[in-house]
Amino acid sequence: MSQVFPIVLLTLFSFFGCVYFNTFYNAEKYFRQAEKARKGHEKLYAGWELEDEISDQFQRPRPQKAEQLYDKAARKASKVLEKYSDSDLVDNAMFLMGRSFYWRSEYLRAIQAFRDLEINFPDSEFYTRSRFWRAKCMEDQRIEAQAQALYRELFEQKDVEIAANAGLRLSEMAVLREDYVAASRWLQQTLDTYPNSSVTSLLWLKLAFALGALEDSSRFNDIEFALKNVLESNPNFDQEYRARLNLGKMRYNKGDVEGALGIYLDLLKNSSFRVYEGRTRLLIGKYYEDRGNYKKATNEYEKVRDDFPGSPASAMALYRTGMIHLQLYGDLNIAKEYFQETSREKTGSQADLMAKEMSGHINRINDLTFSIQLADSLVADSLIYGTVNDTTLIENSLTESSDQLNRVAVDIKDSILVVSQSLETLDDLFTIAEIYRDYIGQVDSSIAYYDEIIHRYPNSEQLPRAKYSIAWIMKNMNRDPVGAKSFLEELIDQYPSSVQANEARRLLDLPLLQTENEKATRLFTEIENRRLDDPQAIDNYIPALDSLSHEFPGSPMGAKALYVAASSFEDIVGDTIESEKRYERLINEFYETELGKLAIKRQDARLKGTIAKLERGIKGLGGKPKLGEEISFLTVEPDTSDSISLSNKFLSFGLRAHRRGDIGRARDFYEQSVEEKLNNPQGLYMLGLVSMDEGFYDEALEFFYQTLFFSPGHLNTKYRLYDYYLAETNEDSAQKYLQELVRRDRKNLQFRYIREQNPEILNGEPLTSEEMQGFGITVPVEVFEVANRVQKLVEEPIVRKAVFPDLKNMSIRDSLEILVDVLIGKNGKVDETKLFRGEEPYASIAMKTAKEYSFYPAMKSDDEPIRVWVELTIPFIPESPIDKDNGTISE
Repeated sequence: MSQVFPIVLLTLFSFFGCVYFNTFYNAEKYFRQAEKARKGHEKLYAGWELEDEISDQFQRPRPQKAEQLYDKAARKASKVLEKYSDSDLVDNAMFLMGRSFYWRSEYLRAIQAFRDLEINFPDSEFYTRSRFWRAKCMEDQRIEAQAQALYRELFEQKDVEIAANAGLRLSEMAVLREDYVAASRWLQQTLDTYPNSSVTSLLWLKLAFALGALEDSSRFNDIEFALKNVLESNPNFDQEYRARLNLGKMRYNKGDVEGALGIYLDLLKNSSFRVYEGRTRLLIGKYYEDRGNYKKATNEYEKVRDDFPGSPASAMALYRTGMIHLQLYGDLNIAKEYFQETSREKTGSQADLMAKEMSGHINRINDLTFSIQLADSLVADSLIYGTVNDTTLIENSLTESSDQLNRVAVDIKDSILVVSQSLETLDDLFTIAEIYRDYIGQVDSSIAYYDEIIHRYPNSEQLPRAKYSIAWIMKNMNRDPVGAKSFLEELIDQYPSSVQANEARRLLDLPLLQTENEKATRLFTEIENRRLDDPQAIDNYIPALDSLSHEFPGSPMGAKALYVAASSFEDIVGDTIESEKRYERLINEFYETELGKLAIKRQDARLKGTIAKLERGIKGLGGKPKLGEEISFLTVEPDTSDSISLSNKFLSFGLRAHRRGDIGRARDFYEQSVEEKLNNPQGLYMLGLVSMDEGFYDEALEFFYQTLFFSPGHLNTKYRLYDYYLAETNEDSAQKYLQELVRRDRKNLQFRYIREQNPEILNGEPLTSEEMQGFGITVPVEVFEVANRVQKLVEEPIVRKAVFPDLKNMSIRDSLEILVDVLIGKNGKVDETKLFRGEEPYASIAMKTAKEYSFYPAMKSDDEPIRVWVELTIPFIPESPIDKDNGTISE
């Protein structure tokens, strides 16, 4: 017996040792899987097919899989700390947990883990590395002073690798501040102090980039020296490739374009860089493009598409080809086709996002062009009837005879002079010109639109702006300083007191003059100071504001003076008559200024708002919706890319799909919701329900645990966990959640009865499965609605005009319904439609029908319209001979 006891003890110790080791092993396993998922994602979306530096907008968030694996790793590591605090793996677990929290962007928890390690294990092998990671947490939170201080301490450490990486981080922080001198200095100091670290080649490469960012041609030799040192410092393939590639760029910048091409071609021949061939060919294509050889450029892009289909490089080749058609030939339609193909080629790539942005600009140009053409055609049509008041020519012809008027109209049409001169058209022309100039780079089209403004609006206050824009394009984009000088001199001569004239003088090195705007600004500032001293004493400033508005008609400062006077009468005196007089002057005399346009919008809103409210009120009295007017509010359409709003939007769509029984689509939306905002208890909970319905119980449990992590009081989750563990006869876990439900769910009368009849439950007295089943607790019915709406509505949208589907050449025996998601704009028009449920041929007809609906828009709390999504039910009913109609079924 005495020999058996030590053997038993040894067995027990071995068992407990294996348990905590296995727990940590599982944590490490999840961490490795998370690292693999994250690095794979970063590699996939590295996005440097064309440029080395890419803005954050082209970086997609980490996949949900990596986030969940880091969470699992942190949970397993925390179990080592909770249950095996005396083991020799506690510091390992703390370090792993801290890094897991870091990659989940839970910086406060990460910092706490690293601090605990540093305080409790100062002799740990992870001590210095923990301090480095803690500095990274502070850096990512923009706590720059503390991060820099800690990095500087680490830079002096004996650990070469940590010190070198600290120097690298200090240089990267300087780059983010655009302080490239400091960045270069830190990189050089790190290389001098730690010349043999594992990041030496990366330091040389970063030094080359930092020196290049200084845009100093005298640094070319230093940059070339740094790039050559990359090649001598045992670089990885990526670093070697970038170094050789940038050596080619250096040759190009020095004027040795053929030498640059030679380097690019050598990279193509090197089989080691086959993986980078797409990028190399893209740069060769860009080389030909910059030299005006567009045929060779498109040939290179075509090779990329043929050799690397479905890759980010192939998508970029399609994008570059589309840009050639857009910039060189001005062909919007063909360019747009290429951009659409780009998105299909590689969704989520840099090229895809750039193509979508450029497609948006093309759509904007097409919409604005259509608006201008529509305005022009309305003016032309009204000329025939002599009803136009929008053109100077008609105003001058009102006294002439009818025959003369018709002749003038024909003559004007023949010479294409019948055009709209409205403010909306002026804004549209400027917008198109600026899109071509700033986003597309099509200078000829931009100049053409500025010319159109000059000829169409010969008396406009905006002419100096148009003329200066043409001169700027000629100087900076067309490299035509002589032509630009001619335009600038003409601008100074014709509009000497304009703001643009002074800008022209600066470009021509001429002495500046005080402009009318500067003079008006000085006077307005003096009056404004008097107003702010005593706003109630309106006699001290309103006469002066009125005088200023008369002295500078049509100017921004004159408009501002008039606006302040109007709002003072409205808000301080309460004299709406005097206020409206000034708003009327703003509309009539300052209509081209921003405040003049605001006054026009104010007038329209006041007129339309009263009528719309009356109509909406009458419509709302109808009780049950009529046929074709059945809509269900889904969600607000976010005005920005705010992650919370987007998360709620996807959550709303997921809940509707779940409610309608479309589990697959519900899962997709819930995952998108959680991807936008991880701290999303309802989204995680709904994913748990979907997983449970699909039979993935382990996955469902993980989602439920994550729900409680972010929302410890989430009752429905505890109901689900109680129900699951009770079904699995896991009595301890089931009783744990039962106790929490009994304590927390005060609204459930069933629990009140259980507390009264079984007080021992709260004391932790064990219960059997049969006893718990005997309580008959049921899971509450799910409510598939967003728990907290981001945007509360004062009024939900109402159908204003419904339309019957066009059933020509079709016959249906039974009634059916098609569900269409409709985005209602602020003006009540349909901005977008998406089919939710329905089969062809009815689905296509329903989509077309939905676009013809109009609505009273949704109103938010400040009584302003807001864009929202609704589910619209389109009815298909057998047509009776009695009830045939044109299509409109309500107004």
